[in-house]
Amino acid sequence: MSKASEELEQKTDGDVPTADEVMTATGKEAGETLRRQRRQIEAGIRRDPLRSVAIAAGAGFVAALVARRL
Repeated sequence: MSKASEELEQKTDGDVPTADEVMTATGKEAGETLRRQRRQIEAGIRRDPLRSVAIAAGAGFVAALVARRL
């Protein structure tokens, strides 16, 4: 079970949560996941910046080719 789900269950003492409580818990969990993923991506970029630049340049090149064909 996720951390947000456990916190929600403790807060409601095992009762069925309302839709607002579920949405709030889900939003918090999504925000935490997004922040964690962003930190991982930034750490990867710092670890190997040349590879990151090469990937970005390749993606830009492919996007330019596709845009030119349309």
